[in-house]
Amino acid sequence: MSEETSERAVVLIHHRAAQRYAHRLFAFSSSVFAEGWIQQARDDFNEDLFNFCFHAYRLCDLLGIKDGQLDISQGGTLHFKHEPSLVWETDFRRCLNTVRHCNTIQTGNARAPDGRKLFNQDENLMAAFVEVATDKHPQKRCIPIFALSYSYLQHVRPMVANFLNQQKKTEPVGSP
Repeated sequence: MSEETSERAVVLIHHRAAQRYAHRLFAFSSSVFAEGWIQQARDDFNEDLFNFCFHAYRLCDLLGIKDGQLDISQGGTLHFKHEPSLVWETDFRRCLNTVRHCNTIQTGNARAPDGRKLFNQDENLMAAFVEVATDKHPQKRCIPIFALSYSYLQHVRPMVANFLNQQKKTEPVGSP
């Protein structure tokens, strides 16, 4: 197996996993939940977020995506009211790294911004962001999950496709 082929295989493994988790995070962060249900789904959501960040961060390393290269606020953003004192992280790679190294995490909910009232008995909420702190950065920072997953699907996925196409062109004849 050539070096390019093995690198291509590693990129594919991380991309497939990151894409799967990005789809789940995108769906979760754009769905309305009854207040009682969102608490139950939080563990699955956090696990998906950690898995996504692990695989997407590794892809950043493999593809050469650096801090400051991709601003997640430039694309799909879920608008909602929030405390003005919250500190927001908008750099894609730093968001991933912050979650990977966090020692505290809390899901931030928002009311459905377009007034959707699907559940009459409960508050209608969306899991809009996570607040995280790390040893290095003890002040909590907020990461918008909709924008993070959208940025992967809209911007990183085409970078992966371009990388894979370039790798395919450089493989020697007879390679798998």
